[in-house]
Amino acid sequence: SKESKAIHETWKNLGKLCQKEGLTTIAQIDCSRFSEVCKKYEIIQYPTLILFKEGYRYYYNEDRTLNSLHKFVKLYFHDEL
Repeated sequence: SKESKAIHETWKNLGKLCQKEGLTTIAQIDCSRFSEVCKKYEIIQYPTLILFKEGYRYYYNEDRTLNSLHKFVKLYFHDEL
């Protein structure tokens, strides 16, 4: 989708930033190739942003800017720095 393409660059930059800060690993999955994984995690629209931590899933549905995404990740991983 148009939104998926627009967030691609932001997602790459978030991955670099989180790696640099030692926060977590940012990944993406192609649901057309890995439909079983997407079904398991109930991914029905794209892009779907999910943070996994200690067996829990946290879905992100807010502003898709680098700053907002980075704050969301730091919210869950700040105590591990």
